Amino acid sequence: MVKNRYSLIEPLRDLGKSPHIEVFVVNDHQDDMLKVMKVLKVQHSKSVELMGREAQTLIQLRDSRVPRVETDGYFTIQLQDYTPPLRCLVMEKIKGQDLERWVSQDGCVPFQIALDWLRQLAKILEQLHQHQLIHRDIKPSNIILKPSGQLVLIDFGAVRQVTETVIGEQAVTSVVTVGYAAPEQYHGRVYPQSDFFALGRTFVHLLTGRYPADIDEQSGQSWRDNLPQTLTQKSVHPLTLRQVHRLLDCVDWLMEPRVEDRPPEARAILAELNHIKAVEPSALPLPKLIVAGVGLVAFGIGIGMAIPWQQLPGSEGTRTVTSQSCQGWPPNVTEMTFDPDGQYLAWGSSDGSLWFVELDAVFELDRLDSLNCQRYPSHEDGVAALRFSPDGQRLASASLDGTINPYLMNSDHDSSRLPLLSRTEGLLRALNPLRPNWLVITIEFSPDSQYLATGTNEGRTTIWNLNTSTQSDDLKPAYRGYVTSLSFNRTGSHLVTTSLKNRALIRLWQSQETIELPQDNVSSATFSPQEETNLATLSADSTVQVWDVNRPEAAIAQFQPRDRALSIQFSPDGQTLAILRSTQVQLWKWRQDPGGQAAQQLPSEQDVAALAFSPQGGKYIATVSTNNWLEVWQTEDLSKVGSRAMSVPLTHVTFHPQVAADGTVTLAVANMSGKVKLCQLSPHGNLACAKILRDS
Repeated sequence: MVKNRYSLIEPLRDLGKSPHIEVFVVNDHQDDMLKVMKVLKVQHSKSVELMGREAQTLIQLRDSRVPRVETDGYFTIQLQDYTPPLRCLVMEKIKGQDLERWVSQDGCVPFQIALDWLRQLAKILEQLHQHQLIHRDIKPSNIILKPSGQLVLIDFGAVRQVTETVIGEQAVTSVVTVGYAAPEQYHGRVYPQSDFFALGRTFVHLLTGRYPADIDEQSGQSWRDNLPQTLTQKSVHPLTLRQVHRLLDCVDWLMEPRVEDRPPEARAILAELNHIKAVEPSALPLPKLIVAGVGLVAFGIGIGMAIPWQQLPGSEGTRTVTSQSCQGWPPNVTEMTFDPDGQYLAWGSSDGSLWFVELDAVFELDRLDSLNCQRYPSHEDGVAALRFSPDGQRLASASLDGTINPYLMNSDHDSSRLPLLSRTEGLLRALNPLRPNWLVITIEFSPDSQYLATGTNEGRTTIWNLNTSTQSDDLKPAYRGYVTSLSFNRTGSHLVTTSLKNRALIRLWQSQETIELPQDNVSSATFSPQEETNLATLSADSTVQVWDVNRPEAAIAQFQPRDRALSIQFSPDGQTLAILRSTQVQLWKWRQDPGGQAAQQLPSEQDVAALAFSPQGGKYIATVSTNNWLEVWQTEDLSKVGSRAMSVPLTHVTFHPQVAADGTVTLAVANMSGKVKLCQLSPHGNLACAKILRDS
C-alpha cells in the first residue's frame, strides 16, 4: 500500500524493461478507481525535471482528452530497503488502445476516420497551445483510442512552455523521436508548429501503415505512393475524391519543412478540416446553422432567464436568447474583452459559451461575487473571435463550428438583469451563408459601427451592412486560403487583410480600390489607432514593418526581432509597437527609431504569454506569463510599477477602457483553468486582484 491509499494491482509492462521508470495499475481506495502510477527509480536531474513537468501540466489541464491528475497526484516516497526516494505520478487510467497498436492490428485508417481523428487531435493541440504548452513528442503510441471513439493524448513528460523554446542564443534540450520530430527539433529548437509537423507524420503512419522513417522521400518517393488502393472501401461513408485530396494536402501542410510554412495555429487546421467536412454532399450542415439557435430558444438550457429582443432596422424579426446564471467556470478562455464604455466584461470559451459580467460604475474587489453574471450557450464549438462594436451597441462572436452570431445590446433594462442579448434572424441568416463551407474565422467592426467585416477559411472578405442586414460588399480579389487578420483604419475608409502565404491587401472598399504591399508572407496587419494612413505588418519570417498607405512602394520603418515574433500591437497613441516574441516582449518606438536599432526589451524574467496597453495613451503595459505572474510596467521607462503572483499560469489580459479619477486602472486576467479575475493598480503601485465568481 502506497501512502495508505494506493494498492498495486499489476505492472502495466514488464518490470525492468526501463532502467528509469516502472508503470503499475493501482487501485485508489479513496475513490475506488483503477489508475496508473508511474514510478521514477533514478535521481538524474533531467528525469526528475521531465516527470515534474508532466505532473504540473496534467494537474493544470482539466480536459477529458488528456489523463487527469489530481493536485495531490505527484509525490515522493521512501522505501525502507531502497535508498533513493521514489517519485510517483498517479493519473487517470485511460481504457483503450494506442494508435500504433491499432494500425498494426487493424490496418490503415480509412480516410473518413482519419478526418475525424485529425480534427480531435487538432482540438487537443489548440487547447494545449492556448495554455502556452508544446507537447514535443506526438506519435501514434502516445495517442489512445477509447471505446467511445474519443482520442486521448498521453505522455506529457516532454512538454515545454512556448516561451522556453529559445532563450537568447542557447537552444533548449532536444526531445527527438526519429520519423516524427520536426527538422528544427534536431537543432534544439521547438515551436507550436513542431507539434503540427509530428501530427502530420503521425497521419502518414496511420494512412500508410508504415513508419515515416521507412519512407525515403529523399529519393523522390512520396508518402502518398504508399497509400493502399483499397483504403476508401473500409469506410461506410467514403469521402469524395476532392475531399480526400484536400485531406492529404492538409497532412502535407502540417509537414512543411519550414516552420513559417506550416499552419500558424491549430485554429487554421480546424478551419480547413471543417471546410473538408462541410463540402461533403451527404452532410451539408446548413439546416443545423439555423435550427441550432431555435433549439436553444425553444427549450432553453438549464434554468435560464429570457431577455427581450430589440428590433433592428431592416431585420426580419427577433428571437429571445436564453441565459443562465454563471456557475462554475468554463473549460478555458479563448477570447476576452471589455465593451467600449467598460460597463461589461465578456469572454468566450472553448465549449462555445459566452460569459458576461455587468460592472458597476464603481466596484470593490471584495464584493465581486455580487456582480450580475450571465452565461449564454452561443455555439457548438469553441469561440474563435469576440468583438464589441465601437459604439457598444452590438456584439459579434464567431466559432469553429462555422457559425457567427450577431447580437444587439438591449438598451431598455433594469439593474436586476444583464441587458443582453438580442439577435436578429435576418442578419443571422445573412452571416451564415448558403455555402456552408465558408467558415467565418475573423471579424471586425468598422469605426462607425455600421458595418461588420468577416474573413473566411476560403479567403473571402465580406462587408455587411448591420442596419439593413445585407451584404454591402464582397471584396475582390479573394485570397486562396485562410484570412488571418482584418483591421480598419481610424476613419473606416481602409481595410487591411492578410492571409497565409500572401501579401497584405489594403482595401479602399467603398471605392473598390485595392493596394498590395510589396512584402511576401504577411501573417498579420494592424492600423495605427491615431494615424489613418499608417499600418504595421508582421511577416512569417518575423519581420515587422510600418507602412504609409499613401506611399506603399516601401516600408517607412522596419525591425527584425532576434527571436520568432508571434504578434504585434500598437500603443493607443500609435507611437510604440509591442512585439511579442517567443521569449519576451520588445517595445519599438518606430518613429524615433525607423531601423529598430534602439528597440528595448521589457525587463521581465517571466515567460510572457500575452500583453495589453492601458487606455488613454498607453501609460502602462501589462504582461501575463505561464509562470503565473501578472506584471505592469511604465511604457516610457520600462520600470515595473506592480506585480502579483497567481496560483495557475495566465493566458489573457486586457485593460478596462476607463481610468479612475485618482489614476487607478483596472485589468481583467484569465488563467489556464478558465478562471477570470479583476485587478486594480493604484497610482502608488498597489496591485490587488479578486476572482469574479466563487468556485462551485
